[in-house]
Amino acid sequence: MSDYEINLPGGLLDSAGVALTTTASIKEFTAKVKKDLASKNANQSETYEDIILKNCVTSLGSNKNPTVTDLKKLLSCDRDYLIIKIRQISFGDQIKGSYNCSR
Repeated sequence: MSDYEINLPGGLLDSAGVALTTTASIKEFTAKVKKDLASKNANQSETYEDIILKNCVTSLGSNKNPTVTDLKKLLSCDRDYLIIKIRQISFGDQIKGSYNCSR
């Protein structure tokens, strides 16, 4: 399983407000992530999104071991984009769906 480097739509300024991080590396959704999601307790402070991102984002720019705190500093558009890209590399480009119309 290899890492995929992607460009973030927004980017992340460093703590000094000088350098902009515009890339991230991600890896595929694994059985470990699925297990972590299934075992999440209601009182945990981490969201489902946090669990996916902490397990699947392998780097943010030069930060080779981003923490949940680092990931929470990202813009919401970057977090959403990372989730979409993780889903894409893990399960493919297409999503099957169905719906019922009550009319």
